[in-house]
Amino acid sequence: MNLAGETQRILVVDHTKVIADGLTAMLCACGFKARAEYSAAGAMIAARDMSPDTVIADAVNGSELACYFAEHHPACTVLLTFGDTFAPAAYNPEPPQQSLAPSFTLELLASFAPTA
Repeated sequence: MNLAGETQRILVVDHTKVIADGLTAMLCACGFKARAEYSAAGAMIAARDMSPDTVIADAVNGSELACYFAEHHPACTVLLTFGDTFAPAAYNPEPPQQSLAPSFTLELLASFAPTA
């Protein structure tokens, strides 16, 4: 919940549909109002409708969105994600790179869920 006691609105933007949809589903299961978009242009249109508190965007869309939200929605927090650590070997044949941060898990996301 935000300071006004409202459910947080989160916009998830990733050019890989399965990632955007999966993260959005996890956030909704944790009690957030979340919406998935697959491009920077789609996210900018969605932002007019939902006025998100937070945007989680992949690096493909991130720099353009960070500039847009700084100008048009300055109260919105923009989080940028990098890499494809969830990709199966068939999708990403390169060996996994060591990450600086742990991967998202449902348990990690649930720890941030609003409490009643």
